[in-house]
Amino acid sequence: SEVKRGPVTGADPVVGYPMEYLVVTRVPFATWDAALPGADSSPISACSNTAYLTLKYTGCQYYRALIITSFYTHTVPPNYNGRDCIRDIGFDKGHVAARSYHTGGVNALRADGSVHFVRNSINLNTWRAMATHKGGEVFDDQ
Repeated sequence: SEVKRGPVTGADPVVGYPMEYLVVTRVPFATWDAALPGADSSPISACSNTAYLTLKYTGCQYYRALIITSFYTHTVPPNYNGRDCIRDIGFDKGHVAARSYHTGGVNALRADGSVHFVRNSINLNTWRAMATHKGGEVFDDQ
């Protein structure tokens, strides 16, 4: 998917050069871990806090292999309206939506090498299950 796409906030229009989008909130390490003592399956309220630092190179600088420059997660739905969010230290945990310029969804590469269009309206539990490798689920192309 095209992780570089994203608004400054869920309500702001997407305009200008993608490298300038302030789309990733850097949540302080202690705040992230205090809010998520177990699984990191859902964004925490701090992800929408505009007072925290933001990063603007989502989808750029792929050579850095950081979660915000090269990857997306299945913890939020495709083309999620909220800000992407990462843990400030290590940049090793985050909620980064699959995003696309396609209307209504994203193209996603599956493990078998096939590419399928996934609608924004996909059930979140189904979307999350698509990211597992041991569930044995079979998915329709919705």
